[in-house]
Amino acid sequence: MRLLSPLDSDFIRAQQRLQVYSDERTRRMSAVLAAITVPAHGIVLFQDGEPVASALMDIADGVVITGNVITHPEHRGKGFGLAMMRSGLAWAKAKGATLAALNVAADNTAGQALYRRLGYARRYDYEYRVLEGTP
Repeated sequence: MRLLSPLDSDFIRAQQRLQVYSDERTRRMSAVLAAITVPAHGIVLFQDGEPVASALMDIADGVVITGNVITHPEHRGKGFGLAMMRSGLAWAKAKGATLAALNVAADNTAGQALYRRLGYARRYDYEYRVLEGTP
């Protein structure tokens, strides 16, 4: 398990590979990551030198926000996501976070089960919207 700068090439490559991002989407993700001004870490869990799980955590006003959580499909159900999340949350707590938040898709039952196991509770529904003409 490695805690990395969000702009670290190992984190960006892990996200691209695990999320199956195109080069263009990876470029856009990197631009967003470059704008983060609060404490943040990319988390990557490796097995045999290959990334098997990854996430992004940043802390704002005492709240750790988690995003881009992914476990390689061949490695799901083996505890990698749980281990990764626990490591990230421990880092956040050590940095002063007292609350944790994240979004999870309504149809992601495995993710919802993982987050419940970590003590997260559903608060509200959300919906992504993109302005017309936005790349």
